[in-house]
Amino acid sequence: MKKLRILALVHKHLVPPDDTEGVDVVNAEWKMEYDVDVTLEGELPASARPDLSIDGTIELDRVENALFVGRPGYGAAGQTVGLFRLTPDGRYAERVSVKLGRTSVNHVEILGGLKAGDVIILSDMSTWDQHSRVRLH
Repeated sequence: MKKLRILALVHKHLVPPDDTEGVDVVNAEWKMEYDVDVTLEGELPASARPDLSIDGTIELDRVENALFVGRPGYGAAGQTVGLFRLTPDGRYAERVSVKLGRTSVNHVEILGGLKAGDVIILSDMSTWDQHSRVRLH
């Protein structure tokens, strides 16, 4: 068994804050180091050698049949946000209220307001905050 040293995110939403200006990121509460014991199972590849770097993923939770999208630039877990969803013909985008669930660095779980197959705009649409529908070119 090989003991590895990793950097783990331990913030309540498992990601650093959106804006780290003025935050001591070196000593931030959401950054801590943990020792993790890793056991490689099965035969090692012929190219394996000591001190070889590897990448891995630590799965903290698995949610079956979850709907998730790329993480928008705003909104936190548990919030309801307005996102623009494309109409079926793709000519317009209409604002819909979307309930956000758990978040990761790149994705957010959708608890309500969207269904599988919906196409949304993740870019900053704050210029159109006063509009419920915009025409796309």
